[in-house]
Amino acid sequence: MDSRIHITNLDPSITQEHIHDLFITFGPIAEVELPTAVVAKKGSSAPAPTGERKVGNKGWADVQFESEGDAEAALDNMEGFELLGRVLRVRKAVKAGGNGSAPSVGNRAVWDQVEQ
Repeated sequence: MDSRIHITNLDPSITQEHIHDLFITFGPIAEVELPTAVVAKKGSSAPAPTGERKVGNKGWADVQFESEGDAEAALDNMEGFELLGRVLRVRKAVKAGGNGSAPSVGNRAVWDQVEQ
């Protein structure tokens, strides 16, 4: 297993600091990736005017641990964990393409979720 895990079903209000604080209990973390997006005001299904939008996460995060053992412990303990009313899905993250080189978008690696 690689030392990177992929977490999905995150509440949009979760921050990078929340993810770090939640997963640091399993070992030293090298990186937390939490992409953000502009989301409409809560309760509105129509696109909101620019002034009524807020930035939230895209519902997923990747956590890179310094060791594979720590990543494995996080995966084993956090799969199914409930956070802000949502059940987290935690899987190992693998590079897209599977050939050992990660494609990049904007100089960042693209990671896919793989079911075990």
